[in-house]
Amino acid sequence: MILSKRSRWLSLAIFLASGVSVLAAEGRHKIVVMAFGEDEFAIVDISKDMSKLVSVQDRLFPKATIGSVTEKDGVITVELKTAVGADSFQGKISKDGKIRGVFKLRGSPYAAELVPTKDEKVAELSSGKVQQEVMTALRDNAQKDMKTRAGALKTLVDKYADKPYASSIYAQYLSLADQAELTETDIKKTLDQWFSTAKEYSDTLYDQARSNAVRALRGKKKAAAGVLLNLAQDLDKSLSEENDLETKTEIAAVLADTARTLGKTDLADSVDKKLKGYEGKLDANYAKKVPPFKPEKVAEKKDARPVVMELFTGAQCPPCVAADVGFDALGDTYSHSNVILLQYHLHIPGPDPLTNDDSVTRQKYYGTEVQGTPSTFFNGKSDGGGGGSMAGSEGKYKEFRSIIDGVLAGKPAATVDLKASRKGDTIEISTKAKTAQKPGEKAKPRLRMVITEEVVKYIGSNKLRFHHHVVRDMPGGADGVSLDKAGELTHSAKVDVKALRGEIEKYVSDFEKGRQPIRDKLPA
Repeated sequence: MILSKRSRWLSLAIFLASGVSVLAAEGRHKIVVMAFGEDEFAIVDISKDMSKLVSVQDRLFPKATIGSVTEKDGVITVELKTAVGADSFQGKISKDGKIRGVFKLRGSPYAAELVPTKDEKVAELSSGKVQQEVMTALRDNAQKDMKTRAGALKTLVDKYADKPYASSIYAQYLSLADQAELTETDIKKTLDQWFSTAKEYSDTLYDQARSNAVRALRGKKKAAAGVLLNLAQDLDKSLSEENDLETKTEIAAVLADTARTLGKTDLADSVDKKLKGYEGKLDANYAKKVPPFKPEKVAEKKDARPVVMELFTGAQCPPCVAADVGFDALGDTYSHSNVILLQYHLHIPGPDPLTNDDSVTRQKYYGTEVQGTPSTFFNGKSDGGGGGSMAGSEGKYKEFRSIIDGVLAGKPAATVDLKASRKGDTIEISTKAKTAQKPGEKAKPRLRMVITEEVVKYIGSNKLRFHHHVVRDMPGGADGVSLDKAGELTHSAKVDVKALRGEIEKYVSDFEKGRQPIRDKLPA
């Protein structure tokens, strides 16, 4: 085969380009992951013939071996394999000659570099140092004005400006944009620094940085609003509905709110129409996947002792997911006459707009028995505590069922005849209660009435879209009303739904004062 002079030069150029890439990837390298600092995950020897694993973080990758090592179209891939799956580095050679990219750990991408080394062993993990520096700066300035607090964060932003793990510092700094009176120039300069660093590592991290910036600036009404509008519009256009529907929905909601704040009602209305479609698809996908098991339906048990199950949880609590989903599934298993489900939201670990005065008072009633969320009680007794991820929800469901079935085997200790009716915004309640036996001298039975919302749609940081049997009010107070010496009580109450809604909104608003605003919209 005879090549023209032009073809020969083209072939040589391709050969040289790929040769540079191969040589750059060969040799001994550290895989340095820069999620919260600079942590060495592994040391590998890369060779065209045979690559090997020199050293690895055993706690993260038990019994790890090296998988495939490839270099194609300038993309270098190094795979680490364990018994539970494979994690990998993927990156390219940057203009400065460094190999930058992402390390996918359990499916999540983190900024990473492939760094030449002669070391034989990975260094100890040390990423907590940077986060500790941030916490120290916030703690030392907690009692100072917002400008001072923002200034402390800005010092750290400048210190770590070219480090991808500065992402959380950027976000915290920008979240103070209104209170610290940052100018539009300040905000744009900060975003440019943040995004240029993220882009050095991958387009995925660039999109992550932009999404996190939108979240940080959400709800800001001063200089940040115009910047936020443009940022949300750009991100809305670039995100794929097929691959990024959840993020796209979140960004679209911010875009609509910001447009409305700036008086751009036509834009807000057009985005709202798209949002309805996005939300419908997400709700449908959620219904198919949650719960990730099929609850069993059991027949109603006559004359059984009813079980009141109380769940203390939080929409910002990832470990609460297993308990929440297991709790929800109980509603499809038992009749309402057998099992009464009550869900109280608390500000644990972060602010939760489904919390109210009565849910906090009920927590205080149990005192130290509610050490955190999730906590569960069955007829006033703590049992079945602890949580987990979605994968653990069936286990919690079965645990709850075991406890409930044991209580249902008993005889009722009291009877309650309750009637409730609603006219407009007024709910009228009348009750008659009587204990099965006359109470002893030390017994002090009390009647507590509860108003719950059967389903509330609210998406907190734990990503559960729906919450069931959420306690919104305890008419007559969370302490309840005492029965008389004979163990009897006739009681009535009225609830103004409109006034109740106002009380809950005021509670949330008062809670926010002096704190960071609750990021997500309150349920309507």
